[in-house]
Amino acid sequence: MKILLVSMFVSLGLLGVNGSAEVVGPPLPPRDEVPRYSQRYTVQVGQDRLPMLERFERGAKNLDKNRDGLLSNKELAKLAEDLPGDLRVDVGDYTLGIAHQFTGTLSTYRGAYLSAQEIENRLKELVAMYPERLTVTTLGKTPEGRALQALRIGAGERSVNRPKVAIVAGQHAREWIAPQVALQTVEALLADPENADLLERFEFWVVPLANPDGYEFSRDVNPMWRKNRRHDTAHQVGIDLNRNFPYFFRQENDTDSDTEDDWGASDHPASDQYRGPSANSEPETQAIVDLLALEGLTGVIDLHGFGCKVVLPNKGHRVDEAIYQRAAKDMLEVLGSDYEALHYKDLYPITGTLTDYADHLNIVGITFEIGTSFQPRPSKIREYSDTGTRGVLAFIRTLQNRGVPQTIKRRSGEYMP
Repeated sequence: MKILLVSMFVSLGLLGVNGSAEVVGPPLPPRDEVPRYSQRYTVQVGQDRLPMLERFERGAKNLDKNRDGLLSNKELAKLAEDLPGDLRVDVGDYTLGIAHQFTGTLSTYRGAYLSAQEIENRLKELVAMYPERLTVTTLGKTPEGRALQALRIGAGERSVNRPKVAIVAGQHAREWIAPQVALQTVEALLADPENADLLERFEFWVVPLANPDGYEFSRDVNPMWRKNRRHDTAHQVGIDLNRNFPYFFRQENDTDSDTEDDWGASDHPASDQYRGPSANSEPETQAIVDLLALEGLTGVIDLHGFGCKVVLPNKGHRVDEAIYQRAAKDMLEVLGSDYEALHYKDLYPITGTLTDYADHLNIVGITFEIGTSFQPRPSKIREYSDTGTRGVLAFIRTLQNRGVPQTIKRRSGEYMP
Protein backbone atom coordinates (compact mmCIF):
# COMPACT_ATOMS: atom_id res chain seq x y z
CA MET A 1 0.00 0.00 0.00
CA LYS A 2 2.77 2.44 0.89
CA ILE A 3 4.54 1.84 -2.43
CA LEU A 4 1.28 2.48 -4.27
CA LEU A 5 0.68 5.71 -2.36
CA VAL A 6 4.21 6.90 -3.08
CA SER A 7 3.64 6.29 -6.79
CA MET A 8 0.43 8.35 -6.56
CA PHE A 9 2.32 11.23 -4.95
CA VAL A 10 4.97 11.15 -7.66
CA SER A 11 2.51 10.96 -10.55
CA LEU A 12 0.48 13.85 -9.16
CA GLY A 13 3.58 15.93 -8.48
CA LEU A 14 2.87 15.82 -4.75
CA LEU A 15 6.01 14.20 -3.33
CA GLY A 16 9.28 15.86 -2.52
CA VAL A 17 12.89 14.97 -3.18
CA ASN A 18 13.79 11.45 -1.98
CA GLY A 19 10.21 10.94 -0.80
CA SER A 20 10.45 13.79 1.65
CA ALA A 21 7.41 14.75 3.66
CA GLU A 22 7.28 18.26 2.29
CA VAL A 23 4.39 17.96 -0.10
CA VAL A 24 4.93 19.61 -3.46
CA GLY A 25 2.92 20.50 -6.53
CA PRO A 26 3.64 21.87 -10.00
CA PRO A 27 3.44 25.64 -10.35
CA LEU A 28 0.29 27.19 -11.74
CA PRO A 29 0.39 29.16 -15.00
CA PRO A 30 0.70 32.96 -14.80
CA ARG A 31 -2.31 34.85 -13.45
CA ASP A 32 -3.38 36.01 -16.91
CA GLU A 33 -3.22 32.58 -18.58
CA VAL A 34 -6.60 30.91 -19.18
CA PRO A 35 -6.71 27.60 -17.25
CA ARG A 36 -7.43 24.38 -19.12
CA TYR A 37 -9.75 21.89 -17.48
CA SER A 38 -9.96 18.12 -17.72
CA GLN A 39 -12.80 16.58 -19.70
CA ARG A 40 -12.50 13.36 -17.68
CA TYR A 41 -12.27 14.29 -14.02
CA THR A 42 -14.00 16.47 -11.46
CA VAL A 43 -13.01 17.05 -7.83
CA GLN A 44 -15.08 17.31 -4.67
CA VAL A 45 -14.43 20.67 -3.02
CA GLY A 46 -16.47 20.78 0.15
CA GLN A 47 -19.96 19.96 -1.07
CA ASP A 48 -19.27 21.11 -4.64
CA ARG A 49 -18.11 19.15 -7.68
CA LEU A 50 -15.68 21.21 -9.78
CA PRO A 51 -13.69 20.44 -12.94
CA MET A 52 -10.09 19.35 -12.44
CA LEU A 53 -7.23 21.27 -14.04
CA GLU A 54 -5.92 19.34 -17.01
CA ARG A 55 -2.33 19.12 -15.84
CA PHE A 56 -3.29 16.97 -12.83
CA GLU A 57 -4.93 14.27 -14.96
CA ARG A 58 -1.84 12.09 -15.04
CA GLY A 59 -2.19 10.85 -11.47
CA ALA A 60 -5.96 11.08 -11.14
CA LYS A 61 -6.55 7.55 -12.43
CA ASN A 62 -4.76 6.07 -9.41
CA LEU A 63 -6.95 8.06 -7.04
CA ASP A 64 -10.27 7.47 -8.77
CA LYS A 65 -10.82 4.00 -7.33
CA ASN A 66 -14.44 3.57 -8.38
CA ARG A 67 -13.77 4.96 -11.87
CA ASP A 68 -16.66 7.44 -11.67
CA GLY A 69 -14.58 10.42 -12.80
CA LEU A 70 -14.99 12.18 -9.43
CA LEU A 71 -12.12 12.51 -6.98
CA SER A 72 -14.09 12.44 -3.74
CA ASN A 73 -12.97 13.64 -0.32
CA LYS A 74 -12.47 10.01 0.67
CA GLU A 75 -10.28 9.32 -2.36
CA LEU A 76 -8.24 12.51 -1.88
CA ALA A 77 -7.74 11.61 1.77
CA LYS A 78 -5.44 8.79 0.65
CA LEU A 79 -2.86 11.50 -0.07
CA ALA A 80 -2.88 12.50 3.61
CA GLU A 81 -3.22 9.17 5.38
CA ASP A 82 0.30 7.92 4.75
CA LEU A 83 2.43 11.03 4.35
CA PRO A 84 6.16 10.29 4.65
CA GLY A 85 7.90 11.72 7.70
CA ASP A 86 5.27 10.76 10.29
CA LEU A 87 3.71 14.22 10.23
CA ARG A 88 0.58 14.83 12.27
CA VAL A 89 -2.04 15.93 9.76
CA ASP A 90 -5.65 17.11 9.78
CA VAL A 91 -6.94 15.03 6.90
CA GLY A 92 -9.93 17.29 6.23
CA ASP A 93 -7.93 20.51 6.00
CA TYR A 94 -5.15 18.89 4.03
CA THR A 95 -7.56 17.29 1.58
CA LEU A 96 -9.37 20.60 1.07
CA GLY A 97 -6.08 22.28 0.17
CA ILE A 98 -5.33 19.59 -2.42
CA ALA A 99 -8.85 19.94 -3.84
CA HIS A 100 -8.38 23.69 -4.24
CA GLN A 101 -5.06 23.12 -5.99
CA PHE A 102 -6.50 20.50 -8.35
CA THR A 103 -9.36 22.83 -9.35
CA GLY A 104 -7.52 26.18 -9.36
CA THR A 105 -9.84 27.66 -6.73
CA LEU A 106 -9.02 29.90 -3.76
CA SER A 107 -8.81 28.60 -0.22
CA THR A 108 -12.09 28.44 1.64
CA TYR A 109 -10.22 29.82 4.68
CA ARG A 110 -8.60 32.78 2.91
CA GLY A 111 -10.63 35.45 4.73
CA ALA A 112 -9.61 34.19 8.17
CA TYR A 113 -5.94 35.08 7.65
CA LEU A 114 -4.21 38.44 7.31
CA SER A 115 -2.97 39.51 3.90
CA ALA A 116 0.62 40.69 3.41
CA GLN A 117 -0.60 44.30 3.47
CA GLU A 118 -2.58 43.68 6.66
CA ILE A 119 0.51 42.18 8.30
CA GLU A 120 2.49 45.29 7.32
CA ASN A 121 -0.32 47.47 8.70
CA ARG A 122 -0.28 45.53 11.96
CA LEU A 123 3.43 46.24 12.38
CA LYS A 124 2.72 49.95 11.95
CA GLU A 125 -0.04 49.75 14.57
CA LEU A 126 2.27 48.04 17.04
CA VAL A 127 4.99 50.66 16.52
CA ALA A 128 2.41 53.39 17.17
CA MET A 129 1.36 51.62 20.39
CA TYR A 130 4.93 51.03 21.65
CA PRO A 131 7.09 53.72 20.00
CA GLU A 132 9.72 53.57 22.73
CA ARG A 133 10.30 49.85 22.17
CA LEU A 134 9.59 49.08 18.51
CA THR A 135 11.07 50.00 15.17
CA VAL A 136 10.52 48.54 11.70
CA THR A 137 13.49 47.96 9.42
CA THR A 138 13.35 47.05 5.74
CA LEU A 139 15.85 44.27 5.08
CA GLY A 140 15.40 44.23 1.31
CA LYS A 141 12.94 43.94 -1.55
CA THR A 142 11.32 40.87 -3.09
CA PRO A 143 11.37 40.03 -6.81
CA GLU A 144 7.92 41.67 -7.08
CA GLY A 145 9.04 44.76 -5.16
CA ARG A 146 7.49 44.11 -1.75
CA ALA A 147 9.39 45.18 1.37
CA LEU A 148 11.00 42.49 3.52
CA GLN A 149 10.37 43.89 6.97
CA ALA A 150 11.77 43.10 10.39
CA LEU A 151 10.37 44.38 13.67
CA ARG A 152 13.00 45.22 16.29
CA ILE A 153 11.87 44.95 19.90
CA GLY A 154 14.27 46.67 22.26
CA ALA A 155 14.47 49.86 24.25
CA GLY A 156 17.36 52.27 23.68
CA GLU A 157 20.37 51.96 21.44
CA ARG A 158 21.55 48.68 20.05
CA SER A 159 24.36 47.02 21.98
CA VAL A 160 26.65 44.20 20.88
CA ASN A 161 26.67 43.05 24.50
CA ARG A 162 22.93 42.45 24.60
CA PRO A 163 21.90 38.99 23.36
CA LYS A 164 19.50 38.98 20.43
CA VAL A 165 16.91 36.47 19.26
CA ALA A 166 15.43 36.28 15.75
CA ILE A 167 11.98 34.92 14.92
CA VAL A 168 11.39 34.16 11.23
CA ALA A 169 8.04 33.11 9.73
CA GLY A 170 6.52 32.51 6.35
CA GLN A 171 9.44 31.27 4.27
CA HIS A 172 7.03 28.79 2.71
CA ALA A 173 4.14 30.67 1.17
CA ARG A 174 1.28 28.26 1.89
CA GLU A 175 2.03 27.86 5.60
CA TRP A 176 -0.35 30.59 6.73
CA ILE A 177 -0.30 29.79 10.45
CA ALA A 178 3.37 30.79 10.83
CA PRO A 179 2.95 34.59 10.40
CA GLN A 180 -0.01 34.46 12.80
CA VAL A 181 2.21 32.90 15.46
CA ALA A 182 4.98 35.44 14.88
CA LEU A 183 2.60 38.36 15.40
CA GLN A 184 0.97 36.80 18.45
CA THR A 185 4.40 36.19 19.99
CA VAL A 186 5.24 39.88 19.53
CA GLU A 187 2.02 40.84 21.28
CA ALA A 188 2.68 38.37 24.10
CA LEU A 189 6.17 39.78 24.65
CA LEU A 190 4.85 43.34 24.81
CA ALA A 191 1.58 42.91 26.71
CA ASP A 192 2.06 40.01 29.12
CA PRO A 193 3.79 41.07 32.37
CA GLU A 194 5.14 37.53 32.75
CA ASN A 195 7.42 38.23 29.79
CA ALA A 196 8.80 41.53 31.08
CA ASP A 197 12.06 39.82 32.06
CA LEU A 198 12.57 38.67 28.47
CA LEU A 199 12.19 42.23 27.21
CA GLU A 200 14.87 43.36 29.62
CA ARG A 201 17.18 40.46 28.82
CA PHE A 202 16.97 40.31 25.02
CA GLU A 203 16.64 42.36 21.90
CA PHE A 204 14.28 40.69 19.41
CA TRP A 205 14.18 40.79 15.63
CA VAL A 206 10.96 39.43 14.14
CA VAL A 207 10.40 38.77 10.43
CA PRO A 208 6.68 37.92 10.33
CA LEU A 209 6.56 37.30 6.58
CA ALA A 210 9.79 36.22 4.89
CA ASN A 211 8.13 35.43 1.55
CA PRO A 212 5.39 38.01 0.92
CA ASP A 213 5.29 37.46 -2.86
CA GLY A 214 4.68 33.75 -2.50
CA TYR A 215 2.25 34.29 0.37
CA GLU A 216 0.07 36.59 -1.73
CA PHE A 217 0.20 34.17 -4.65
CA SER A 218 -1.00 31.38 -2.36
CA ARG A 219 -3.87 33.62 -1.28
CA ASP A 220 -4.83 34.89 -4.73
CA VAL A 221 -4.06 32.03 -7.11
CA ASN A 222 -2.83 28.68 -5.73
CA PRO A 223 -3.28 27.84 -2.03
CA MET A 224 -0.59 25.14 -2.25
CA TRP A 225 2.14 27.47 -3.60
CA ARG A 226 5.34 27.07 -1.56
CA LYS A 227 8.22 28.97 -3.19
CA ASN A 228 9.01 32.64 -3.82
CA ARG A 229 8.01 34.27 -7.11
CA ARG A 230 11.35 34.74 -8.81
CA HIS A 231 11.09 33.95 -12.56
CA ASP A 232 14.00 31.55 -12.96
CA THR A 233 13.27 30.72 -16.60
CA ALA A 234 10.66 31.72 -19.14
CA HIS A 235 8.29 29.01 -17.93
CA GLN A 236 9.31 28.17 -14.35
CA VAL A 237 8.81 30.32 -11.29
CA GLY A 238 10.08 30.17 -7.76
CA ILE A 239 12.86 29.01 -5.46
CA ASP A 240 12.34 27.15 -2.18
CA LEU A 241 13.85 29.71 0.18
CA ASN A 242 14.54 27.16 2.90
CA ARG A 243 16.80 25.22 0.51
CA ASN A 244 18.75 28.30 -0.62
CA PHE A 245 20.90 29.15 2.42
CA PRO A 246 24.69 29.23 1.97
CA TYR A 247 25.67 26.31 4.18
CA PHE A 248 25.32 22.65 3.21
CA PHE A 249 23.65 23.93 0.05
CA ARG A 250 24.07 20.55 -1.63
CA GLN A 251 25.35 17.10 -0.76
CA GLU A 252 28.86 16.43 -2.02
CA ASN A 253 27.78 13.86 -4.64
CA ASP A 254 24.71 15.88 -5.73
CA THR A 255 25.67 17.61 -8.99
CA ASP A 256 23.88 20.64 -10.38
CA SER A 257 23.89 19.16 -13.89
CA ASP A 258 21.81 16.09 -13.06
CA THR A 259 18.44 15.96 -11.27
CA GLU A 260 18.67 12.17 -10.85
CA ASP A 261 21.21 12.55 -8.02
CA ASP A 262 19.25 15.24 -6.15
CA TRP A 263 19.35 14.85 -2.37
CA GLY A 264 17.62 17.11 0.14
CA ALA A 265 16.53 19.61 -2.53
CA SER A 266 16.04 19.68 -6.29
CA ASP A 267 17.93 21.16 -9.23
CA HIS A 268 14.77 21.10 -11.36
CA PRO A 269 13.16 24.56 -11.57
CA ALA A 270 9.67 23.01 -11.67
CA SER A 271 10.12 21.29 -8.33
CA ASP A 272 8.61 22.82 -5.21
CA GLN A 273 11.96 22.13 -3.55
CA TYR A 274 14.07 23.80 -6.23
CA ARG A 275 17.16 25.07 -4.40
CA GLY A 276 17.88 27.84 -6.92
CA PRO A 277 20.72 28.48 -9.35
CA SER A 278 23.20 29.08 -6.53
CA ALA A 279 23.39 29.41 -2.76
CA ASN A 280 21.97 32.64 -1.34
CA SER A 281 20.68 33.65 -4.77
CA GLU A 282 17.35 35.07 -3.56
CA PRO A 283 16.73 38.52 -2.07
CA GLU A 284 14.57 36.95 0.64
CA THR A 285 17.38 34.57 1.64
CA GLN A 286 19.94 37.37 1.49
CA ALA A 287 17.80 39.45 3.86
CA ILE A 288 17.77 36.67 6.47
CA VAL A 289 21.49 35.99 5.97
CA ASP A 290 22.20 39.66 6.68
CA LEU A 291 19.91 39.55 9.73
CA LEU A 292 21.86 36.59 11.11
CA ALA A 293 25.05 38.69 10.85
CA LEU A 294 23.82 40.86 13.75
CA GLU A 295 26.40 41.09 16.52
CA GLY A 296 25.18 39.21 19.58
CA LEU A 297 22.56 37.02 17.89
CA THR A 298 22.24 33.96 20.11
CA GLY A 299 19.24 32.11 18.67
CA VAL A 300 16.79 31.94 15.77
CA ILE A 301 13.51 30.04 15.52
CA ASP A 302 12.12 29.38 12.06
CA LEU A 303 8.31 29.02 12.07
CA HIS A 304 6.57 26.64 9.67
CA GLY A 305 3.38 24.61 9.43
CA PHE A 306 2.66 21.69 9.70
CA GLY A 307 3.45 18.41 11.45
CA CYS A 308 3.78 19.14 15.20
CA LYS A 309 7.58 18.90 15.21
CA VAL A 310 10.47 20.64 16.93
CA VAL A 311 13.25 20.05 14.40
CA LEU A 312 16.95 20.37 15.21
CA PRO A 313 19.72 20.96 12.63
CA ASN A 314 20.98 17.92 10.78
CA LYS A 315 24.68 18.41 10.15
CA GLY A 316 27.60 18.39 12.61
CA HIS A 317 26.67 20.93 15.23
CA ARG A 318 28.78 23.93 16.12
CA VAL A 319 26.34 24.68 18.94
CA ASP A 320 26.54 22.22 21.84
CA GLU A 321 23.99 19.42 21.38
CA ALA A 322 23.05 19.80 25.05
CA ILE A 323 21.60 23.25 24.31
CA TYR A 324 19.40 21.79 21.58
CA GLN A 325 18.20 19.01 23.82
CA ARG A 326 17.37 21.47 26.58
CA ALA A 327 15.51 23.73 24.15
CA ALA A 328 13.55 20.77 22.78
CA LYS A 329 12.69 19.60 26.30
CA ASP A 330 11.54 23.07 27.36
CA MET A 331 9.40 23.46 24.26
CA LEU A 332 7.79 20.04 24.51
CA GLU A 333 6.83 20.71 28.12
CA VAL A 334 4.54 23.54 26.99
CA LEU A 335 3.47 22.03 23.67
CA GLY A 336 2.05 18.78 24.96
CA SER A 337 2.02 15.19 23.76
CA ASP A 338 1.01 15.98 20.17
CA TYR A 339 4.52 17.32 19.48
CA GLU A 340 7.86 15.57 19.23
CA ALA A 341 11.47 16.68 18.78
CA LEU A 342 13.94 15.20 16.33
CA HIS A 343 16.83 16.06 14.04
CA TYR A 344 16.21 16.79 10.37
CA LYS A 345 18.09 13.61 9.42
CA ASP A 346 15.44 11.61 11.25
CA LEU A 347 12.59 13.37 9.43
CA TYR A 348 13.62 13.59 5.75
CA PRO A 349 16.64 14.57 3.63
CA ILE A 350 17.19 18.31 3.55
CA THR A 351 19.91 20.80 2.57
CA GLY A 352 20.37 24.57 2.49
CA THR A 353 18.19 25.41 5.49
CA LEU A 354 18.12 28.53 7.63
CA THR A 355 18.75 26.60 10.85
CA ASP A 356 21.73 24.62 9.51
CA TYR A 357 23.22 27.93 8.41
CA ALA A 358 22.51 29.51 11.80
CA ASP A 359 24.10 26.59 13.64
CA HIS A 360 27.21 26.92 11.51
CA LEU A 361 27.47 30.53 12.74
CA ASN A 362 27.22 29.27 16.35
CA ILE A 363 23.62 30.52 16.62
CA VAL A 364 21.06 28.14 18.13
CA GLY A 365 18.66 27.36 15.30
CA ILE A 366 15.40 25.42 15.60
CA THR A 367 12.66 24.79 13.04
CA PHE A 368 9.18 24.75 14.57
CA GLU A 369 6.47 22.94 12.58
CA ILE A 370 3.17 24.19 14.02
CA GLY A 371 -0.23 22.54 13.82
CA THR A 372 -1.65 19.89 11.50
CA SER A 373 -2.23 21.59 8.14
CA PHE A 374 -0.82 24.33 5.94
CA GLN A 375 -3.93 26.45 6.43
CA PRO A 376 -5.82 25.34 9.55
CA ARG A 377 -9.57 25.91 9.54
CA PRO A 378 -10.62 29.18 11.22
CA SER A 379 -11.79 27.41 14.39
CA LYS A 380 -8.23 26.11 14.91
CA ILE A 381 -6.29 29.33 14.30
CA ARG A 382 -6.42 30.62 17.87
CA GLU A 383 -5.56 27.22 19.36
CA TYR A 384 -2.55 26.75 17.10
CA SER A 385 -1.45 30.37 17.53
CA ASP A 386 -1.58 30.01 21.32
CA THR A 387 0.34 26.74 21.19
CA GLY A 388 2.91 28.15 18.80
CA THR A 389 3.43 31.24 20.94
CA ARG A 390 4.02 29.10 24.02
CA GLY A 391 6.62 27.12 22.10
CA VAL A 392 8.47 30.22 20.88
CA LEU A 393 8.55 31.74 24.37
CA ALA A 394 9.89 28.47 25.80
CA PHE A 395 12.67 28.50 23.20
CA ILE A 396 13.57 32.07 24.16
CA ARG A 397 13.72 31.19 27.86
CA THR A 398 16.12 28.35 27.09
CA LEU A 399 18.56 30.96 25.78
CA GLN A 400 18.52 33.13 28.91
CA ASN A 401 21.73 31.70 30.31
CA ARG A 402 23.64 31.45 27.05
CA GLY A 403 24.71 35.06 26.83
CA VAL A 404 26.32 36.52 23.72
CA PRO A 405 28.03 33.79 21.68
CA GLN A 406 31.17 34.12 19.62
CA THR A 407 29.56 33.84 16.20
CA ILE A 408 31.42 33.03 13.01
CA LYS A 409 32.31 36.02 10.89
CA ARG A 410 31.53 35.84 7.19
CA ARG A 411 31.47 38.12 4.20
CA SER A 412 28.09 39.02 2.78
CA GLY A 413 26.99 36.31 0.37
CA GLU A 414 29.86 33.96 1.23
CA TYR A 415 29.14 30.32 0.40
CA MET A 416 29.96 27.86 3.16
CA PRO A 417 30.34 24.26 1.91
